[in-house]
Amino acid sequence: MSQKLKVSWCEVVLTLVTVSLFLLSGAAEAKNPDISYWTLNLSESAAPDELGEYDLAPEIEVVGSTVHVMWLTRNIDWSGYRVYYRRSIDNGQTWEPKQLLFTNDDLIINDTYKRMAVTGDTVHIAVNYYEGSWYGVLGYLRSTNNGASFEPIRPLYNASGAHHVFDVRVAASNGKVTIGYEVERNWEVNDGYYLLTSDDGGTEFTPRTVYTTATYRRYVDDLQRVGDNIYVLFRQDGWVYLSASAAGGGFIENQMSVPASPKVAYPLQNSHYVPKIAGVGNQVSVIWNGQDSEGVHSVFTCQSTNSGASFGEAINLTRDVIPEDKALQAGQETLAAQGSYVYSLFVTTASNVYLRRSTDGGVNFLGLQELNSATAPYINDGWWPVIRTDPSVASGAKVHVFWDLPKYCFSADGGASFTKLELVTPYFSYGGTVTSGANYPYMAIGPDGKVHFTMQARYYSDSFGGYGDFDIFYRGLAVAAAPSGANNGLHLFSNTNDARRDNMQVRASSDLNFTSQMTGEVWVRPYAGGTTTGTTSGIEPIFHKLEAGYKFAYALETWGTYDGGQRRAAVEINTTEGNCWLNSSTPVPDNVWSHLAFTYDASGGDNNLKLYMNGQLIASATAAGNLISGDGLFFTGFYGIWDVAELRLWNVVRTQAQIAANMRRSLAGNEPGLNAYYTFKNTTQDLTGHGNDGILMYMEQYIQQSLLTAGAGPAVDFLLLLD
Repeated sequence: MSQKLKVSWCEVVLTLVTVSLFLLSGAAEAKNPDISYWTLNLSESAAPDELGEYDLAPEIEVVGSTVHVMWLTRNIDWSGYRVYYRRSIDNGQTWEPKQLLFTNDDLIINDTYKRMAVTGDTVHIAVNYYEGSWYGVLGYLRSTNNGASFEPIRPLYNASGAHHVFDVRVAASNGKVTIGYEVERNWEVNDGYYLLTSDDGGTEFTPRTVYTTATYRRYVDDLQRVGDNIYVLFRQDGWVYLSASAAGGGFIENQMSVPASPKVAYPLQNSHYVPKIAGVGNQVSVIWNGQDSEGVHSVFTCQSTNSGASFGEAINLTRDVIPEDKALQAGQETLAAQGSYVYSLFVTTASNVYLRRSTDGGVNFLGLQELNSATAPYINDGWWPVIRTDPSVASGAKVHVFWDLPKYCFSADGGASFTKLELVTPYFSYGGTVTSGANYPYMAIGPDGKVHFTMQARYYSDSFGGYGDFDIFYRGLAVAAAPSGANNGLHLFSNTNDARRDNMQVRASSDLNFTSQMTGEVWVRPYAGGTTTGTTSGIEPIFHKLEAGYKFAYALETWGTYDGGQRRAAVEINTTEGNCWLNSSTPVPDNVWSHLAFTYDASGGDNNLKLYMNGQLIASATAAGNLISGDGLFFTGFYGIWDVAELRLWNVVRTQAQIAANMRRSLAGNEPGLNAYYTFKNTTQDLTGHGNDGILMYMEQYIQQSLLTAGAGPAVDFLLLLD
């Protein structure tokens, strides 16, 4: 009997969908390359002794300085299911070897389950699988030493006959853990949902029954503990219900759904687990999607102030709020709560990520906010978003959002405003679908406010034969460090045939959006080779700001095919009047440091776009209009192979004398008109204090160079202005 015959109809459908998506992607067997210092492949490396397995369903928890990650693995041929765990005890800086916790050929794979919870030094993991005469088992894996080692798997429930165990979810709070599971009898409408709760760290469990039914098939979508209150969200015949138990009391069942005709059973989880329940104290909010009384697909939320004993009226978060041409993506709605804040998040089929927030505990919700940009390249779509409040801000006013293609933003003012988006991992396969790119992102926030991400992803590269297999990747996102040490430059590498394109990226900011005036300058040491933009002139931008339509708002470049080993300096701008590309015949020699700078003055008359090399004017042109500006990302690198140092962006036009006098002098960072300043002294911190810190992606390296003399920058500028 095949495994698919041992599961319920719902599990069969999920399995078939997963198989179909896998087949569409091709039976990839190549291992992903190790091409990032900052995004770590936790599940396997490119080493020859790695098996090239298919890794999926990651989960991440952070307690203190320990980061816990678990995932499931199968062979490419769908055999050999395994449970893996890996930890970092220094806040994600270094990682211990992965641990194989359990192997079973009949492990149930479902991306919408929640299998791990951590309480103090105890790690709880629950999995469901088949054993013996085709009966289901709920297995429990426990570590009592903070993940250093795990006990052998312990069966907590053995089904008899042809019973099945599904909908496994683990929740923990107050040092207690609850494991939920569904028992179903042979595809019949005869099932129940049960809990096992432990108050002693998983040594003993007390069983409880949430419900049993012999009339309608029920589907559990979430289990949460808020203090000692337990909540279970489930669907039955197109309706949504919440069962609540306050402080160990009996379960009270409330119907959440707004009556609709005809009833439509939308899924509440979409190939990726996200919380549907969030609470603070005795307040609890629920989010779900379904039809309203007029048959319009909507996202709803509902709130209880008495631990789920009763609920207020459902609030339609989307009806007459999202644009009429947008359709909701069922199952990706989620929420988070802390203090008096409740944040709701939902997605459209066109990949718009929307947020509505409450500042009064979920009673009222403020207006719609779109978090992703509709036009900016690389950040204009969103899928599988997750949202987490920051435990380091007790009020709940700081909240973090993360989604695929891996993008991140946060709010520090209760959601009133959010930072612009930034990409937080390499580009993988330049897509956010199952067949190419990254999937199923998860996020945890440490007690210090550090953001930790994990996701299932794979690279695409010609150099290793196309797609890699899906692995589990991790990144911790910390605040940029203060300048330190002797390094004061950055080495960036790229290659057309590899997946690697070193770059420093900076999220959009008004400080980087220039209009009528700007100056950009950098020290650069080019090397032969590297990725180009693909144009016939072989353009390699050193730094650029990329806006809608993949247009450079501004870019400092080299261009041309190699002629005796030499490329030439160029600058490109796009204004409200069109594109202007200024190239020079001046070579920028390989393996030699050169200083490049450009200025633009919209009201400067003739020759208002100027290009300088080593303080000398080498080309000029006349352009018109203000520079285009928007939410596009700023990149240093991504093309070419370079060493770069002393990157400076100004909102004024610097004179030739100022550029020449200061290009070899270090700056303080507070010079008038200086909008962004990167010394690369072992950091990508913006030394102007504007907060436009960079983020590194691949295998960028800090290097030493001796181009500068210290100080005197502001004093020299002042004297030049007097002249």
